[in-house]
Amino acid sequence: MPLAVPSGYDPNSIAPFIGMAIRLGVGVKSVSGAKKIALLGNMIAAPIARTVGATTYTTPAGTATLTEEVAVNSPDEADTLFGAGSELALMARAVFAQHRRPSLYAVPVAEGGSAVKALATLLFAGSVTAAGVVRVVVAGRRTAEVPVAVGAVAATVAADVAHAINRLSNAPFTATVSSATVTLAAKQGGTRGNNLAIRCEYTATGGTVALNGGSAGTLVRGRFGTGTATPGSVADDLTAALAAIATEERMLVVAHDDATNLGVLKTHVNTYVAIGERKRQQGVAAVTSLAVATAITRAQGLNATRVQLVYYRDASSGGTVDPFAPCTGELAAQVAAGRLYGDGAVGGGLGRVRGEVAYVAANLNGLMLASIPSQELTSAKLLSTEVEQLLQGGVSPVVPSTRNPGFCEVVRCITTYSLDASNAPTRAVKLTSKVSSADYTAQRIEARIASEYPNKNLKDDPENLAENPGHPDVIYPSMIRSSVLSELRALEREGILSNVDALEDSLIVEISTVNSELVLNSTAIDVVDPFTAFVGELLQTG
Repeated sequence: MPLAVPSGYDPNSIAPFIGMAIRLGVGVKSVSGAKKIALLGNMIAAPIARTVGATTYTTPAGTATLTEEVAVNSPDEADTLFGAGSELALMARAVFAQHRRPSLYAVPVAEGGSAVKALATLLFAGSVTAAGVVRVVVAGRRTAEVPVAVGAVAATVAADVAHAINRLSNAPFTATVSSATVTLAAKQGGTRGNNLAIRCEYTATGGTVALNGGSAGTLVRGRFGTGTATPGSVADDLTAALAAIATEERMLVVAHDDATNLGVLKTHVNTYVAIGERKRQQGVAAVTSLAVATAITRAQGLNATRVQLVYYRDASSGGTVDPFAPCTGELAAQVAAGRLYGDGAVGGGLGRVRGEVAYVAANLNGLMLASIPSQELTSAKLLSTEVEQLLQGGVSPVVPSTRNPGFCEVVRCITTYSLDASNAPTRAVKLTSKVSSADYTAQRIEARIASEYPNKNLKDDPENLAENPGHPDVIYPSMIRSSVLSELRALEREGILSNVDALEDSLIVEISTVNSELVLNSTAIDVVDPFTAFVGELLQTG
């Protein structure tokens, strides 16, 4: 049976072309891939000024241009380009925390028109009869302890807390004060500000604090935009920013967590991986403020081989919010950096993952994250049964690291593809490394054919395949087949593929019956599997 022309290629085209289409998930299994990271998130487009008493705290606007890609060479440069504490600056800092010299780019995404910033309010009250402190944690950032003296009035306490909040470096929020109320505002407008988690503890005897119009107490927890606080609103749109990097091969990292924008990301990577484009991109996103079941629903709504969804639970099953949950962009960016560059620099050298740049089929299980703090609440941490549910549902769960206490690691880096065409569970393409290895294999074959057979002419295979074509500029399909097989065997020696000889009979190279100038190829590959589990039985006999 003759081979069909791969979808996306016009067999009647007369333009010279060498390209491999990639079909993931064929059969029971399913380098480098992209070596460059492209971050997509909001920047601070206009200066932010907050005045507390006689002091004004100003965050300058970023110097970058919306929807234009720019290289990022350091954390400080990211602050200048996008504004300190902006979504993009924090994402860049997360990448540099994981690896000091990444190949990093960013594209600022415009906030939604008339976007509203999420707010949180802290109302201080009471007569202090014994000294204490106020401690505030927001999105994993701790303020310095604010001392409260005996007899301190609530307005003074509130002003001191607002000062402490505004002194936080690289925070995604600011603070103002009115009487005894501190109002915190996300630096970026839009819905993602509602993910910011906050905790305030007031230890001075007689003093109380209330969050977002809730009950007064000495310890309050919650999120921005809840209760009486203004929620962030008006979502932004990834489309224009993605178009700015459509022709580049990147690992795309988005701050976005809504189903609409994640769908845009999926469509984009699927469009540009087609054989006519061959821009083999992958996407990484994260969610934090969803329940386990909702996170799975979000992933299965994507069901994309080229999009990874990372999950960090920010609240207990009862709804108590943990204040150490990172911003979604930070989490996604650090996971992407870990995938490419590994975790060797984490925890003073505790890491053991090499990353895809060093070894495209790297086993990423237990990838440690350099600066993502683990949850404070035990009840917010994932149970083993929940981890299993997430993995089965196409979600990459983040859990506390046993090797680097206080920080997190990724259980497994998997794609969101977990349902087949009939909506039944599938493991055809589970690991992100399977996608990266397939991309790399295609690149290697393309490069091999392009270098060995430039400007050649083509004849049908002779009956005796050992017969020489008779002219150095004439080739047979069988010669191309030998080159492809040689490259596959090289990839097996490099630890990327397996079972090449067993699959040799399925390697087909033939001249198209539609276009005699076109050589068609079908190549089955088996990407090497990671070592994931060891199970034994200990038999005590005496």
